Amino acid sequence: MKTFPDDIETALAAFIGTAQVDRDEAIRRIVGDWLSGHGYLRGSVSSDEGDISETVQYPEFMDDASGGAGG
Repeated sequence: MKTFPDDIETALAAFIGTAQVDRDEAIRRIVGDWLSGHGYLRGSVSSDEGDISETVQYPEFMDDASGGAGG
């Protein structure tokens, strides 16, 4: 099994707990959402249970005018 730096493993474990999926499905969803959000993957990423409703947000890319944390 591939492991990531501790901070990513901690975040991944939190996502797994929230989404109630196994590690492979969590990684597939995260990577699929990122690829889709950045224009590399057309259409939506779906799982065996249907389309995922969670989105990955990147507040550091939002400017202060939009209410984000970045600036």
